[in-house]
Amino acid sequence: YVDAQVAGDSFATGLNRKAGTALSQGHVLVLHTDGKLMPAANNSNDYIIGFCAEDATSDSDDVKIYKEGIILDIGGSFSGTSPAVGDALFLGTNGQTFTVDPPSTGEVIRIGTVVTTAGKMLVKIQHIMSN
Repeated sequence: YVDAQVAGDSFATGLNRKAGTALSQGHVLVLHTDGKLMPAANNSNDYIIGFCAEDATSDSDDVKIYKEGIILDIGGSFSGTSPAVGDALFLGTNGQTFTVDPPSTGEVIRIGTVVTTAGKMLVKIQHIMSN
């Protein structure tokens, strides 16, 4: 779900890529070696492309992607120690969760900033470091 100011809009990425597997709206996406988009997994150091804007049910589907600078509503709360508005959000170690506590092992990837503690975030993707 995306806030009303961008709901229904898709953002051109210049990629024209297909899904490499079934994808769900909100999945964090990486570019696989075969050129298809896959969900990020296991705190990998793959380049984060963006968020899946709508479900892709097969590997032949075109993928619409939400990029940086929009507000996403993940439909729930964030994990970590006392999430508060303005806190940095990091990609969890499974590649699909968001936490205010940076991972202590693997890749530290800032995915955005908490806008509301009820699950809204401003998307800004930054690779911080490798642990």
